Amino acid sequence: PDGLLNADPTPILTAYLENGVLTEGQLRVLRLITLKDSRQKIFGVTRDNVEDVVQKRLETFAKVFETVEEEKKKMGIRTSIVDQVWSTFIPHAQWLLERKMMRAPDSGYIYGINGGQGSGKTVMSHLTKVILQEIMPQDMGQVVIFSIDDFYMTKADREDLRELGFDVTEGVSNRGPPGTHDAKWLLRALRALRGSHEGSAVPVPQFNKLNDDRVAGPNKFIVGKVGVIILEGWFVGASSDFNLDDLAPDSFQKLVARKLKKEYKPIFDLFDDLFVFELPAIEQIQAN
Repeated sequence: PDGLLNADPTPILTAYLENGVLTEGQLRVLRLITLKDSRQKIFGVTRDNVEDVVQKRLETFAKVFETVEEEKKKMGIRTSIVDQVWSTFIPHAQWLLERKMMRAPDSGYIYGINGGQGSGKTVMSHLTKVILQEIMPQDMGQVVIFSIDDFYMTKADREDLRELGFDVTEGVSNRGPPGTHDAKWLLRALRALRGSHEGSAVPVPQFNKLNDDRVAGPNKFIVGKVGVIILEGWFVGASSDFNLDDLAPDSFQKLVARKLKKEYKPIFDLFDDLFVFELPAIEQIQAN
């Protein structure tokens, strides 16, 4: 029925959490809602498999919902996200597990998430992590998340970049573009995590944005086997398929492009898959 095109599954899913079971009528409606949701085509939902998809997703929903709610509170989300958990986060995590088992069953699977500020990449990363950690076999290891921001160079090292053009305004942080991260450390960490095992201890930095500097003192260590590594950031996975000779010589644009091609491409080449948040059209932004 067309009335189910934008129907919210929250009431049915809430009833499932309360009772642990759904009536045949509720199941039928949930299948129709799921099938009518255009987003589900991305995850391969069809008329032929929707019954199995809904049953498997319900089992996962009951298993992970409490953990998801705890993570949601940590991130300061106060509104209900039952619909998003059902329609996006669970199928995304299930798809990710399938991809991991296909592409890196015995090593760390590296997944990039690209999105601008406020696009939802942090929420996507953290909720995917908690769901994936619940459904992934324990012997595959843990799930870890990094923001490319974690690997910013120290404030002192970035000050030395100002004379090269990495200079916004005096007193304003110059972090952000390609060239302001410790790309060598990030590459080294990803390679180590990909080959990690139970006895591994991989050092990673921590960055304090309030102080605009790397946290001083001992490094943080990722200990043990890692099955999935999620790296998120605003230009994560950016293409370097361009000719440097086409750019103005000695320009800041060319400097950043060279950094992207020579320092970041080896990082992005490690990705097994990349998720990109689609930017709205400029007309839509202006209208809102």
